[in-house]
Amino acid sequence: MARSNYINPLLRRTDAGNENPASQPHLLNVQPLQPPAVAVAVHPVVPANPVGPKPVQPPIPISQPPVKFTFYFLPEQLRRLDNLWVRSKLDHRERLNKSEFVRLALDRLMERFDQDPKEVLDDLKRHRSSAAAES
Repeated sequence: MARSNYINPLLRRTDAGNENPASQPHLLNVQPLQPPAVAVAVHPVVPANPVGPKPVQPPIPISQPPVKFTFYFLPEQLRRLDNLWVRSKLDHRERLNKSEFVRLALDRLMERFDQDPKEVLDDLKRHRSSAAAES
């Protein structure tokens, strides 16, 4: 049987030696894995300016690797994302992944929300009602 470095996914084995650690209780010392550090960019609060447009916040620089997270998409959205990804590879010879497309779309949505939150919220309401009508 192959030896694993892990007792279970949440605990890391601290011994690197004996095949039968049960015979040596001092080798059963385990430590919980530390969760990865996540960078959160905090923007300063900008007071409301009644005259003129709101200043647009700069995009958040990526200083650490992306964090995996789950979102739910409609099958048609995923089909279109797949087509976009394939077209970028075949037609434009770009080596991008689908996550990069989604991150760009999310950044653009957040910029648009900063500029005109009512417009974005109205779009979301329309999108929600059209999706409910289709199902």
